[in-house]
Amino acid sequence: MVVPLALAGFMAAHFTSRLGEVFAFERPDAPGENASLVLLEVKDLGASPAPGSRARFSLLFELREGRPLSVFPHLLQAESFEPCHLLISRVADPALMRQNPVGRFYEVVFA
Repeated sequence: MVVPLALAGFMAAHFTSRLGEVFAFERPDAPGENASLVLLEVKDLGASPAPGSRARFSLLFELREGRPLSVFPHLLQAESFEPCHLLISRVADPALMRQNPVGRFYEVVFA
């Protein structure tokens, strides 16, 4: 039996092999309803300012279907990860928006 990884243990390396994968997030404004986001990028944000803390990183997602996400934390429901609430912020990525002007992009930052 594989023990799911808890939020405190999340590192960029846990996500890099999952690029292109669809992650489900339960909507806080509609319990039981999920939003499906495609993982587009894992970005290293450098060492943590606090010694002994994890390195900072971010995850960039695209919402390809459904209504936009709310501003409240969404519950991550993904295999091998313990369910946890993450704050997902809408972002404008100029390079991606040139490729897909109607795209809806979201970021999760781990610091």
